[in-house]
Amino acid sequence: MGELIRYDLLFRARGFDGVRGAMGAEGRCPREGQDVSAVCRAVACVSSFYWKPLLCLQRSVVTARMLRAQGIQAD
Repeated sequence: MGELIRYDLLFRARGFDGVRGAMGAEGRCPREGQDVSAVCRAVACVSSFYWKPLLCLQRSVVTARMLRAQGIQAD
């Protein structure tokens, strides 16, 4: 949920360019045992508890940031 809040704050303060600039470095090749679908399921689950409607862009940015944090390449 923290990533969704972070997205909202960045978007409000800096617009989409600020969000894109804060995406972080590209991920590396996935390490063995990493499951991209697990990250996607986690974002979908948390999205259902967010207090306002989410757009595709918000879910996509959060998913990409979480995948990159796990070392998985996400564009």
